[in-house]
Amino acid sequence: MSQIDVDDPELQAHLGKLRMGLIRKAEKETQTKAQKHVKYRKKDWYVAAFCLSSIAAIYGYTIWAMRQETFLDDFEVPNPLPEDEEDKGL
Repeated sequence: MSQIDVDDPELQAHLGKLRMGLIRKAEKETQTKAQKHVKYRKKDWYVAAFCLSSIAAIYGYTIWAMRQETFLDDFEVPNPLPEDEEDKGL
């Protein structure tokens, strides 16, 4: 569908004042909706940035906290059970 230029004087004369008034009213409503959409889109970007930064902070803190854990550093491997040694000899 092609777009029609409503600023054309011939088209305005053909449509009449009533229809042109309705077209202008629809254009204003569309422009108002577009401005609201831009406002909400900006808000959505702020919310997304906040969520992503929170996720990154939690992930970073988790990695940092796990590096400090030392409970496995002094862990000794237990001696194998005697049953395992007999199985290997067969």
